[in-house]
Parts: sequence; structure tokens; C-alpha cells
Amino acid sequence: MPEHPFISRVNHSISLSGKIALAFAVALFVLLFGAMFMVGGDGTAPAVTHVSMGVMDFTAELVGVPLEQAMIATVAFWSLVVFVAGFVLALMFSGGRSISTDQSAWLWSLGIVAVALGAASFLIRNHQAKETVVDERALVLEFVGHNAEVMQAASGKAEVDLLGYSQSKNEPAIYEVAVYGPKTLYAFVKALPGSPAPTFTLLCTTPLGYSERDPAKDPCEQK
Repeated sequence: MPEHPFISRVNHSISLSGKIALAFAVALFVLLFGAMFMVGGDGTAPAVTHVSMGVMDFTAELVGVPLEQAMIATVAFWSLVVFVAGFVLALMFSGGRSISTDQSAWLWSLGIVAVALGAASFLIRNHQAKETVVDERALVLEFVGHNAEVMQAASGKAEVDLLGYSQSKNEPAIYEVAVYGPKTLYAFVKALPGSPAPTFTLLCTTPLGYSERDPAKDPCEQK
């Protein structure tokens, strides 16, 4: 009994897109694996390493896997994207016949575009995140510098300097700001995301610097 033309097209499309996805997976794995060893002895790395690591972080977050499994998740996810897209395209164009050279070029281009879109998505998100952090840093310094409670604790006019911030998953960022006045102290500020600007809350101030505090305890409980 002859095979139905549509079944023939499906089988042909699966075979072709599977080969392309496999080749894509191998190439992507080699790229990601090689990028990890491009870090110089001074800690610097080329752009391809930063983009590769960013794509892995982005994909791991997207599919919800630990960072330790990011490389496997990245290869598997984007290879699946290439397979599905290649299957649809091959099914549309092949018609059960051997696919032409031009159509093969389209399929390979689709794989490249998939990776490019992933990298572009990461870069856009990363750029937006950096802009948000920079804006928050400026705003939190302004908040502390104009906070009456902080200035009173510093015993007068003071200069402020951002020392750093910490942020747990799905939690607001907490900034540590050094306040240099007649008295030196350290302010901890919680930043709640909001529109058009975040909302800041002064958690506490402490006269103890980082080297004087117990890192295992809440800094606000150490006076």
C-alpha cells in the first residue's frame, strides 16, 4: 500500500529538521563550551564569552533550571526551537520531494536567526537591567542624602556613597550606603520596584562598618 503523500511529507520534514537540529546542537555546544575557556589570566574575556554566558543565563531562567544545567538547557532548548521551526518550514516547502539547495539555506538561516534572537533578547534585557540599577543607585543616594533621620544620626550635613547592594530571588534589592558626616554610619535601604520610580524605605542605620559586623547576622540588629 503506497504511503499517503502527507505522511511522506511529514516523515521527510522530520528527518530533515532532525538532521539540521542535531548539527545545530553540536555547533552550539562547541561554541558555548569553547567560550568558557576564552577567559584570560587577568579575568578578562572576549565579547563572545559574555554573550554565550548571558544566553545560557537567560535560557536557564526562561526554562526554570539551575545555572549548573544552563549549558545543557541552552543546547536542548534552542535545538528544539530550530527543530520545530525547521519542521514547519520543511513541511511547507518540501511537498514530499527532496528539498532544494535554496530551501536548505533558508533552514540553516533559521537556526542562526534563532540563536541571534536569543542573544539579542539577553542583551536587551541586560541593558535594561543595567539602566534600572544605575537609576536606582542614583535615586537611593538622593533618598539617603535628603533623609532627615539619617542626617540627624550623622549629626549634621554628610556625604553619601553607595557601598553595594544585595538581592535575593523575587525579593527587593537592599542597598548599603555609607554616610560620612560628623559621625560616620551606614544606612540600609530597601528598594521596592514601582512606576515611574521605585519606592525606598530606610531599614536602619548602624555605626558598624562591614569589617566590624558579623556577616551571619542581620546588620540592622548590630548597633
